[in-house]
Amino acid sequence: MLFVLLIGLILLLVIAYQFNNKRIFNPSCIICIVFIFSNLVAIGGNVWWHYQMHFSTISFIWLSIFIFIIGSSISTAIINYFVNDEEYENYCKCPQMSFVIIITVLLLLLSTHRIRTVLSGGWQGLASFGSSLKQARDSYFLGRSSSSPIDAIAMFFSRAVAYICIYKFFYLLVVQKVTDMKKNLYLWLPSIPYLLNAVLSTGRTLLIYYIGYILLVYGILLTRLLHLSGQTIRRFIRVISIGILAIFGLFVGLQYLRQGLHHGDTSIFNILSTYAGLSIPALDKYLTNGVKHPSIMGTYTLGNFYDMLKSFGIAAPKVNGALEPVSINGYVGNIFTTFRRYVADYSYSGNYFIMLLLGIITSLFFNVVFKKKNHQLLLIIYSTLIYPIFEFSIEERFMSDELGTAPIYNTVALIICWIVLNIISFKAGKYQTLNVVGVDDF
Repeated sequence: MLFVLLIGLILLLVIAYQFNNKRIFNPSCIICIVFIFSNLVAIGGNVWWHYQMHFSTISFIWLSIFIFIIGSSISTAIINYFVNDEEYENYCKCPQMSFVIIITVLLLLLSTHRIRTVLSGGWQGLASFGSSLKQARDSYFLGRSSSSPIDAIAMFFSRAVAYICIYKFFYLLVVQKVTDMKKNLYLWLPSIPYLLNAVLSTGRTLLIYYIGYILLVYGILLTRLLHLSGQTIRRFIRVISIGILAIFGLFVGLQYLRQGLHHGDTSIFNILSTYAGLSIPALDKYLTNGVKHPSIMGTYTLGNFYDMLKSFGIAAPKVNGALEPVSINGYVGNIFTTFRRYVADYSYSGNYFIMLLLGIITSLFFNVVFKKKNHQLLLIIYSTLIYPIFEFSIEERFMSDELGTAPIYNTVALIICWIVLNIISFKAGKYQTLNVVGVDDF
């Protein structure tokens, strides 16, 4: 039955592609792609799981995605009618190398608190580092410790600077068509403190979002061009392939680092199939065993929203959004795709309504960003906030993450850093932090 699901997902991808101006980075296309990927992994993993999917669950997945595509297509049609395409400006503001180096050093200094916290026992090699990461993660989850304000500031601003500089790099490469990009490699320096913070935060998903952001910015900038040469397409496919391999490498590498080579079933495919493919049969098992709704609305999706209300002094319930694990032929996991949380909190009809709404909102944002070529900050903010789309076949992130304070802080940090790195030029004698450059300047 997994092959039946795969055929339907491929057809849905074709529909999403055709009804959204043949833009492969439209959210509806990305949802289809990530589900196809998880489905392929599930087909491989089913060699060990031996699980038989029910057609009712397959139909439910198809219908949910199709409703998302309907919402997405509605937004595409509206934006096509009301918003005109912009032409690219023939210049770009770019921060100077010395300015970027200074900012990178400051961000590294800001990150020293988290380094001292994780490595409180001292550096004793990679094995000790992995153990420290696991202990830090367990402490966060059990509520014995939390990130300090300094850690939060380091994370938000290191991500903002890194993401803006990455955007600048690809803007010079794709739009300005700079042939010699070696002298612009310094724009990747701010990624060092951000990746350091991402690793020390004990989560692998931040690293996946980082790779996803790179692919999304590069892909949108590239597909905005009307004519793509064969060489450009091959280069794009090469970058996509490297990005996917990087995600696998980061995910598996941190898993080995935290759990150790001695820990249970640690083959690369078993790790990937459990995290990327088991969600589909797990959803089937949950739905066919009977849906149980929690007593508090939004238990599985609104935890961060309730916490935000409480931080503002508003009375809100305390909920635990953790999902109980499910075992499939001895393989245990607690990921069920996005749909499990929506169905549990809001029923099947609520899930379909949310899918329609998400399709409208995400595609509206995407199409505005796609057409407004000179509103560069919009693309950066969009590519930063749209990360839940890449986990749609694994876990729900839109409501559980986006309805909290983190997206607000991320956006504020991006705006502040954009002003510093793109608008205001600080001067000291003949030196200034920003250069205004055009095609002829390269």
